[in-house]
Amino acid sequence: MDNKILITGSNASGKSTFARTLAVNAVLGQLFNTCLAKRYSFKPCAIYSSIKPCAIYSSMNLKDDIVTGDSFYMAEIKSLKRLLKIAESTEYAMIFMDEMFKGTNMIERIAAASIILQKFAALNCFICLATHDVELSRILGDRYENYHFREVITAEDILFDFTLREGVTTGSNAIKLLAYCHYDQEIVSQAEAYAEKYRASGEWKIL
Repeated sequence: MDNKILITGSNASGKSTFARTLAVNAVLGQLFNTCLAKRYSFKPCAIYSSIKPCAIYSSMNLKDDIVTGDSFYMAEIKSLKRLLKIAESTEYAMIFMDEMFKGTNMIERIAAASIILQKFAALNCFICLATHDVELSRILGDRYENYHFREVITAEDILFDFTLREGVTTGSNAIKLLAYCHYDQEIVSQAEAYAEKYRASGEWKIL
């Protein structure tokens, strides 16, 4: 892998877990010279100090905050701004993210995320983003390496091999998971048909 990667894949396929595993191993490798892997090689981050043990950062598992009054989206904005400032510093940092701006609508999410990722791409840092938004992979394909996880969907089950592959995912299982969790088949069928109409026309039709 290079140092700018996007990982796509459907729900529960392993993309977020893989990003976290990379981050944990980076911490273990730099601090203890030990990794949970057969082989793990990476560029060391900022020099160890009591103030900053290692320059490895993440934006994952964010929450809204009733005390500060921050909505979930506001928490995302602040977290990503912090990471951008870190990446703009002279020290090499490793940054791991799980989705970007999922607290807002698709159009503004893709627009904002693509511009910020373009900024990250020009900086001397490691970036790993796990995302459902395959549009980002298409927009930033010349700046980021693309990897994905996939699944096999049968009539009875959804099976994952948790194998990382090159390229952008071509699958999606969000509606299939409704059937797997025993939603009424009419709901599943109508949702699939509705999604297919959007893919064909590029716009949502009134129900």
